Amino acid sequence: MKTTLKFLSWMFILLFTVSLSSCKDDDDESVELADVVSGVYVGKLQSGGLDLDDAYRVEIVRVSSTAVELVADFIGSGAIFNVEQAGSQYILRNTSSFSDISIFVSNNTLNISYSNKMGTMTTFVGTK
Repeated sequence: MKTTLKFLSWMFILLFTVSLSSCKDDDDESVELADVVSGVYVGKLQSGGLDLDDAYRVEIVRVSSTAVELVADFIGSGAIFNVEQAGSQYILRNTSSFSDISIFVSNNTLNISYSNKMGTMTTFVGTK
């Protein structure tokens, strides 16, 4: 009787351990980079250190899982950027016509900077 009780106790412990370890979710949720950065960002547009607009609006629209369109007056429409992740930042790159522009998103904050035609820096910092 003691042997049977001991055997059943061990079987119960084994069954309990297996059932707990099998409940873990092993599936990693894949996050598409374009979905993370897509949205409307409102912030301040500056050029040469002067505020041009305190409530400037920039929109990032998902094109594919790793590409977005940036819609802003100072860039125009139809500019497609690839999204890359570097740690907790998301970098938007376009190697053709916008290779000299720096665009990144971190913690729902969009930062855009580039040297304009007058040789001064134009920057936009906005939040989603």
